[in-house]
Amino acid sequence: MTPELIIAFASPSDVKDEWSIAEQAVRSVNKLLRVAAHPTRFHLARWNLDVPRGYQPGGAQERIDAHLIDKCDVLVAVFHERYGESGGSSESGTAHELWRAYHSREQNERPEVLAYFKDGPYYPANSREADQLQKVLALRENLESKKLLSGRFREVFQFYDYLQGDLYSFAMNRNTPKSSVPSLTVESCLPTLARAECIAERISDIVLRTGVGPARTIDLQIFLNTQVTNRILRDRSADVFLVTEDGTRPRELVMGQCVGSNSVLFSGVPVGGHERQWRISNLRVSSNALQSPSSVICVVSSDLTASKAWVVAGRTAPGLEFDVLDADSEAPLPPYGVVLSQSKNYFGARVATLRFGERYPGAFKMATVELCRSLPASIVFQDCVVPLSESGTTVSGADGTVIGLANSGTRLCASFHNVPVGLRLFVSRGSSRSTAGLNAHLIDENRDISPSDSRSVVEHNGISCVELSTPQGFSTVVWEITDRGNVDRGWLEFAVFASFEGAPHLNSPALGTACVNGSFSPISTVTSASASPVPRFADTSRARNVLQVMNELYR
Repeated sequence: MTPELIIAFASPSDVKDEWSIAEQAVRSVNKLLRVAAHPTRFHLARWNLDVPRGYQPGGAQERIDAHLIDKCDVLVAVFHERYGESGGSSESGTAHELWRAYHSREQNERPEVLAYFKDGPYYPANSREADQLQKVLALRENLESKKLLSGRFREVFQFYDYLQGDLYSFAMNRNTPKSSVPSLTVESCLPTLARAECIAERISDIVLRTGVGPARTIDLQIFLNTQVTNRILRDRSADVFLVTEDGTRPRELVMGQCVGSNSVLFSGVPVGGHERQWRISNLRVSSNALQSPSSVICVVSSDLTASKAWVVAGRTAPGLEFDVLDADSEAPLPPYGVVLSQSKNYFGARVATLRFGERYPGAFKMATVELCRSLPASIVFQDCVVPLSESGTTVSGADGTVIGLANSGTRLCASFHNVPVGLRLFVSRGSSRSTAGLNAHLIDENRDISPSDSRSVVEHNGISCVELSTPQGFSTVVWEITDRGNVDRGWLEFAVFASFEGAPHLNSPALGTACVNGSFSPISTVTSASASPVPRFADTSRARNVLQVMNELYR
């Protein structure tokens, strides 16, 4: 039978939104535990539903204490401006429940107590509300001085991250026998801004510190709230690794093994003897599996005692915006696209412009850091790290191969559908226009970048183009980012040309509407660790009409 851990939620009346967020976090953690085949589940108890009614000499608070606070496995307390109303003999019912749980933990090692405070803005309307706020601030200062504060937040999504991470970490570590030495510290880090379209996105490195103690080896396992999608190597290990970086001794390297869909195991990790700083590098996950915006949570599990065993290693946000503009790049095409007459002749007529834009700076990346030249390896945007290359930290494998390299830089894909028979379609080989320093070149996805392309190269309006082969009216063209000269948010445009000799009596070209989808590339449905390329992406695009061939009689 699956053990169910009871969560008691204590809060004054001004944090109602956090209650619903707590319900979402508990559902998310239970889903993660099922995916990890972990037996634990959480139940968020409500005092008005889970506490039996009846007479209690000490009143309602005594009944809540007896049936909920004293029996719960986790107590979650949240404060903002209000301290709370009197509960029985205590100054505040919420504060009473918080301290009762803390004292119970000191004596019985349960429940786990998680206290969170919402920081400003504060708007006390009168002296009574100002007095409530002063009591809250005093309580927060008291808990901080005793190192009992679980977290402070300003936005509800931050509370969601805290609670999800703390509950997930508690479930994964609660039954593991702990050693007091050496200690383990999971350092805070800036999360990576991860593209929501990506299936194999590299997230922030996770820094760990192990203290002095008896020298031995341990197994260290990390769990994430989404699928791990690293490349699997020949020896069946993954291209994610744990490496020391204290700089005073030869680097120690431990390769990771993917265990299940959302976990990585590092076996035989040396600890003790002396202090060590470790870095988990090149960890790739499916950010597409999370709702956007959302956070990538990483929980560290071992038999070492850690005060906090989780970290937010990524935040998801869409990285690409795609538009179909007119031939002059001045305005979006109308919903029906450009109208071409079946009775006219078109020879290399520019009909549209495809614009691929970054939704945030750095969404389009070079293949390696070395190709970034004078640019930094990463930038900081909205309190997140944005790497400027698709590759991560690299190390040499046992067979001499370089581990950590991506297959390519960011690739942009245009897929044309329903191209009328008899119509010839051309696209520019490079960007016809772009922000300063950002450039891309046409490639064949099954080959490396080459100065020449297997498709016929022509020139229209001074722009070097290739003709697309459109069997069954379908064709895909891919460009790869080859240069970026700055770290500003950028975009690239690619010209689309059409040619045909109109012959309505032969129904040539055929009547019809061609559409196009713009996306990252390569598109994949492989959402697990595998030998598939990195990065790879889910198809989140929608079709846009680009042109239609019409007979003059029906216009």
